[in-house]
Amino acid sequence: MHDQGVDVRILGRYQSPPKIACSSAGLVTFRFAENAERVFQGNRKRVLHLLVGFPSNRVIFRPKCRRSLTYVTRCGGRLFSFPEPCGQFAYSKSEVEMDPFKATAVRAEWAKLVPQMTRLFRDQWACPELPGMEYQSVANLTGFLEAHGFAVERGVCGVPTAFLARKGSAGGGPRIGILAEYDALPSLDNAAVPHRSGTGRRPGHGCGHNHIGPANCGAAIAAAIAAEALSLQGEICVIGCPAEEILWGKIALQEAGVFDTFDALLTSHGDYQNGALSRPCYAVASGEFIFRGDSAHAGMGVARNALKTAEDAMAAFIAEADRFTGVNEKHVFRMAGIMPGVMPDEVRVWCSLRHRDIDPVMIAYRGIETVFRSVAARTGVEVEEKFVSASRGYLANDVLADLLDESLAQVGPPRWT
Repeated sequence: MHDQGVDVRILGRYQSPPKIACSSAGLVTFRFAENAERVFQGNRKRVLHLLVGFPSNRVIFRPKCRRSLTYVTRCGGRLFSFPEPCGQFAYSKSEVEMDPFKATAVRAEWAKLVPQMTRLFRDQWACPELPGMEYQSVANLTGFLEAHGFAVERGVCGVPTAFLARKGSAGGGPRIGILAEYDALPSLDNAAVPHRSGTGRRPGHGCGHNHIGPANCGAAIAAAIAAEALSLQGEICVIGCPAEEILWGKIALQEAGVFDTFDALLTSHGDYQNGALSRPCYAVASGEFIFRGDSAHAGMGVARNALKTAEDAMAAFIAEADRFTGVNEKHVFRMAGIMPGVMPDEVRVWCSLRHRDIDPVMIAYRGIETVFRSVAARTGVEVEEKFVSASRGYLANDVLADLLDESLAQVGPPRWT
């Protein structure tokens, strides 16, 4: 629809077509849901998803809740009413576009932090900790944040190695969350060299989490200090997310509602290229299956052979993998005996499944369980399923990615040493 050069477009799906009414107040008013009596002018934290395309501007907003809300903007004399939507969001480009002075302020604050972050990169690398056991890593990162004026809450929602650090005022602007990761991976120990050189430690940072934690904390600190110096309203928070490598920490925090009050959640990850990504990542499900049989010397033989049953069960699922098109399956035998001469009474198989959508992942996961139980039933071996976690992938947000890309172009990419 068009009015005085204003192109009004809606992102999302609606139960019924938009309704248009006139207003004599010289305003374009967007109203949603059943009861649209309340009007919130300029309070972007209370505005529902919508896009207004001006000749040289874009405005897209998100809601803090899904109830009756209204956004008012001066342009023309029409009242546009729509049923409650779902869609994407961002802020006015003119509101967020970084002028040279702001870009200079951010660069200056970032430059001050580089030596501290570099030291933390090395400290985190030298102390790799397995998922859920990242006590020293948390101490390093929270100490860094507290030294720069962040208020830190440790053990958030009963998760010992989770934390929440905040700086700024949430009442007068957006609440931005930046995610920090810091767990390591088993058996990937290595010296800080670009070739394989084990150190004797069992875990190691094979996914760059020794960079993600310090870099994202540094980004929060630089942004918070620059925002304060420039009198920009809002709150910047760092959410410490443990156990990322086993797909558990963020899910636990999500279940506890930690992310519910944020206007945007941001993160970064090391890569071979610089950019602001806006694409879905994979949905994942993970679980361990425990096969229990009889233990015996190999010379005696066993009727309920847990190891052979687990091997046959895994082979049976792989043989049926065509039923689960597009699903990527990985597994490892975590416990499968000590030596060939002794048949173990317990064997553990940890399986992980990936697909772009969660439904095929969960269908395949249940398919694994069904096949495993069927094979085990023929040999009398018991099977126990230990569900670890499952998650959809990130939701892509093109609008937010565009703004990040524009900011990256203005501030500039990282300079590696």
